[in-house]
Amino acid sequence: MVKDVKLQAKRSVHVTGKVQFPVKIGEEACYLYGDSVWWTDRVKRILEIAADYIRIETTHYYYTIAWNDTHNIPPVFFPASFKEAFTCVQTIPAQADGQPW
Repeated sequence: MVKDVKLQAKRSVHVTGKVQFPVKIGEEACYLYGDSVWWTDRVKRILEIAADYIRIETTHYYYTIAWNDTHNIPPVFFPASFKEAFTCVQTIPAQADGQPW
């Protein structure tokens, strides 16, 4: 007997933010996006770390997190369309200099 198996492609998420290093396999990654702290689901693989960005694979998504809003990040093509995949857990007020951290 063959069980029904649903195959679902992982979605790709591209954001500009500040990553909280170290990013560890098996743990959630944390990054600052705007004035909010965001958490990914558990990291399965670290695909690439470059001067301007990091690419990771989590349980359900591929993330590209860039620290600068630049357009020199090579594109990654995945068959799934973009879908917002976050839950905001905390909002951090800005400091006197306007920087949240």
